[in-house]
Amino acid sequence: MNSILLYEGASPCGHQDIIVVATSVTNSSNNDKTGDMIQVYILLKDVHPLEAIKLGLDVAICGNCPYRNDLCYVNVAFAACMIWKSYQKGNIPSVTKEQAVTLFKFRGVPIRWGAYGDPGMYDYELIKFITDACGMGHTSYTHQWMEPWFDERHLEYSMASVDHENTVEKLRAIHPNARYYRVAKDYSDLAKDEIACPSSGDDRVMGKGSPRKVTCNKCLLCSGTSKSAKNVVIIEND
Repeated sequence: MNSILLYEGASPCGHQDIIVVATSVTNSSNNDKTGDMIQVYILLKDVHPLEAIKLGLDVAICGNCPYRNDLCYVNVAFAACMIWKSYQKGNIPSVTKEQAVTLFKFRGVPIRWGAYGDPGMYDYELIKFITDACGMGHTSYTHQWMEPWFDERHLEYSMASVDHENTVEKLRAIHPNARYYRVAKDYSDLAKDEIACPSSGDDRVMGKGSPRKVTCNKCLLCSGTSKSAKNVVIIEND
């Protein structure tokens, strides 16, 4: 039982049903940037992930994120499609939040809320219960902070994603106390309350393919206001 269903219900954006699936529940995840973490995917319930992108229905899981489609860092054709197909075959069991906590604590690694899709699309209370009960740390990001339906409590656990369109200035006007994760072209304009993503550096100094300086499962800075720390900046496409 390496994958479990945590949630299914209507998305607040796009009027489609979504599912939330946690993977790497029993086996280690293989990701050079994040390291070993429980990986949580948000997918459309009834539409193949690639078809969802083609039809624009992925708005139900990603909202109006400017990195949808071609700029997204996720290889949707791989894990997301495999998980969706497994769900359609009935191979992913639904569990209660209490059962999820038991499984996650036994696994003993941090949680990555949103390996694909935006955690702002589903229940804050579910994220809070599991994250607090597990106590092993997490990472999470949301682009939905400017939407009128957005539950701002998500910013307790999620970094507000900011970029060239959804800027820090816009974020501060709406959520002045939120911590954010900013995409930049370089690190030349870091503010006093910002830090370069600790996973970066080795690729530029030692060459592409070098081991990461720090993996996300060791860093865990990207955990919203639940952690008192600087905002995080990463170079585009890193």
